[in-house]
Amino acid sequence: MARMISVLLQGGFSERPSIEGTDPETFSIHVQRYEFAKRFGGSRVLDVGCGIGYGVASYKMADTRVGCDINLPSLNAARKRFGSNTDFVCADAQALPFRSKTFELTLSFEVLEHLANPNAALCELQRVCKQNGIVVLSTPNKLMVSPIGRTPFNPYHSHEFTRYGLVNSASATGLRILSLLGQEWYPIIHPLYTALQQILFRTIRVRFFVNVSFLKKVAVASSNRKIILSDIRESHGHLRIPNTLILVATPQKPTLFTST
Repeated sequence: MARMISVLLQGGFSERPSIEGTDPETFSIHVQRYEFAKRFGGSRVLDVGCGIGYGVASYKMADTRVGCDINLPSLNAARKRFGSNTDFVCADAQALPFRSKTFELTLSFEVLEHLANPNAALCELQRVCKQNGIVVLSTPNKLMVSPIGRTPFNPYHSHEFTRYGLVNSASATGLRILSLLGQEWYPIIHPLYTALQQILFRTIRVRFFVNVSFLKKVAVASSNRKIILSDIRESHGHLRIPNTLILVATPQKPTLFTST
C-alpha cells in the first residue's frame, strides 16, 4: 500500500539519476539498459551522455572505457568516483571529439530527446563506431509518453521519436538496424490513459502508472527486415524498461543526413 501511494504521488521528472538520490526502482531501470548492452562485448566502449558514469564504469570486460557528457557537474562526480578506471570527456553528442571508427561498442541512453539536432547525434554515433561494431541507444517512445500533440509532455525533452521515426532517422544517418525493442499499448486505450495522466499532473501534480499487462507486439519494416517491437524481457523475467525504445544497430554508409 505504501509503495502504491508513493508511485501515485510522485511528480516531476528524473532526468539525471544519481546512485544515492534516485529511488531504487527508477535507478534499476537505468542500470538495466547497461546490463542489456553488455551482451555485445567490445574492448573499446564509449558512453555518450554518461551522466555520473556508473554505467560505462561497470564495463569491466572492456580495455578502454570512455564516458562523455556536456554537463560538467555530472562529469566531475564521475571522475571523482570512477576516474581511476574510466576516462571522462566533456563533449556535445552532436559533435563528438573522437576519431572515426574508434569504438567497438557505442552507447547512448536517454540522450536524443534532449538534443536540438538528434540526427546529428545519430550520425556521430555511426561515425565513431567501428565498421563491425555495435551501437545501442535508447530514447522515450513518443506514443507512450506524449501521444497527443507535437510538444513533448516532459519539459526537458526537445524531440521524441515514434518507433517509425527512430527507424527512419537511424537508417538515414548511417545505421543498419539489427533490432528494435520496446513496449507499446493497444490503440485507443493508451491515448486516453495518457491524456488523463497529463490532466491530473498539470492540475494537481499527481502522476499515476498502471500495470501495462496488455502490451502488444508490433512489426515494423526497415531495410527489407522485419523488426519486432515487443516487451523487453529476459529469460529470468525481470528486465523491463517501460516507455522506452531500445535500438541496436551497426554502422553503414549514410544515405540522407550528415553530421554537419
